Amino acid sequence: MTQKIAIIGMGVAGGAVLASYHKFYPKEKLEIDCYDDPIHFGKGIPFRPDSSLALNNSRSDAISFDYQDMDDFVSWLKDQDIPFQEYMPRWTYGDYMLDRIQELSHDLKAKAIYQRVTDITWLDQTQQWQLVDQSGQSQDYDQVHLCCGDLPAHDFYHLLGQNHYIHNPYPLQAIPMTEMPDQTLTVIGTGLAAIDVLKYCLTHSPQSLIQVFSLNNYFPTIRGRDQVDLDYKFLTENNLDHAMANNQGHLSFNDLDQWIQADFEQVGVTWPVFKSEWLLPGKAGLDLSMGHPKIFGRAQALFLHLSNLLSTRLATMTVSDYQAFKDHYMDALINLRNPMPKDSALILLRAFEEGRLKTLNGIDSVQAENQTFHLLNEDHTLIASSDWVINATGYGLNDQNLNQASSIFKSLINKGYVQFANLGGLAIDLDTGQTISPKLGPISHLLIHGTLINGQVFQNNSTIKIQAWADKLIKNKAL
Repeated sequence: MTQKIAIIGMGVAGGAVLASYHKFYPKEKLEIDCYDDPIHFGKGIPFRPDSSLALNNSRSDAISFDYQDMDDFVSWLKDQDIPFQEYMPRWTYGDYMLDRIQELSHDLKAKAIYQRVTDITWLDQTQQWQLVDQSGQSQDYDQVHLCCGDLPAHDFYHLLGQNHYIHNPYPLQAIPMTEMPDQTLTVIGTGLAAIDVLKYCLTHSPQSLIQVFSLNNYFPTIRGRDQVDLDYKFLTENNLDHAMANNQGHLSFNDLDQWIQADFEQVGVTWPVFKSEWLLPGKAGLDLSMGHPKIFGRAQALFLHLSNLLSTRLATMTVSDYQAFKDHYMDALINLRNPMPKDSALILLRAFEEGRLKTLNGIDSVQAENQTFHLLNEDHTLIASSDWVINATGYGLNDQNLNQASSIFKSLINKGYVQFANLGGLAIDLDTGQTISPKLGPISHLLIHGTLINGQVFQNNSTIKIQAWADKLIKNKAL
């Protein structure tokens, strides 16, 4: 019998689902419809057309549409006569993804529907999902894959709607730089999204003073030397799984802490010294990272390995153990697991030296008054003022920002088909991949991918992890 399948969202996750069906299912048993709007179809949010200053954060030979063929992107660049760069502009990867998705769609006879899905309903009588798109058309499906990563931006300082406040900085080319000459700009956030914004503003508004801050002011580290294979004697799958089996299925922070510190000796400094003397906020941290590529390269390798080990294991920690891990390691893990290219760091360091960029410390609140933003500390003392504020704190879906989310997410939550997970994102069963629905119970005919499950699947924001997750779910269904 033919399975009628809908994929909602055709970025990295949607492309991974399509590729997995191509690997594991006979074509004659599939009827696939792929939904997304024309701008994002085949590219998703990160890889749509934008400034060439927005670079892939992975080396060009370490990112691919198919994680089992890591040379594919480089081969595609050669076929397109596009000059190779160690870090390509993100739009080039978007063009590559679209090519591969179109090839798969042709082979699978998958139908592209250039519409957003706005509503979803479970039909008890037929045991199918009814989808309604923005044109008002409806279709019924046996299987639905949620791959729509268009999540609302965080609004930690409650500035949404204020004049001269840019809530979502992407695409970068939409930032009205012509309105900002000689004005003071403040970027909220110091992660990879903030790096994109800072580079763009420094390049396109050379007379502006640019301020930046986050809760801790840690920038991502600079990608070090080629990451050698370290010899992990303690941070191994066998050790973690054995310890969990002896602890009622829970990962213990005490065990993990000991293993991290033991294997960290290969980096060249002890973990306590590295954390206190090498991982520093602001420009000081960038200077250290730039000046010691060997040590930082090894630390990045270790924390990437740790991130992969924790994919579905971190969520098994008790609340107190998870909080301990978060307090001791989370900032470092994010900064080391997601490093920035050296060329990006050079732009920031040059701007610091020229006095065009500075970090602000101790910001607790931001208040708007007469088209001026006042940045205050916890005692309500004025630290700085700004003409513009650009939000680069990232994206997520939770009960606080559901009202800003797309109508498909409101429909899913309000009808009880999905629920929020404690660690963020939507709740799933980590062993089976089934969606945990408060109305329907565990279900395998509505499957969730990508950033929507980032939290339960730890750091589920890499192409490789997203592809592997799609393979796991669809291969199990094909058996």
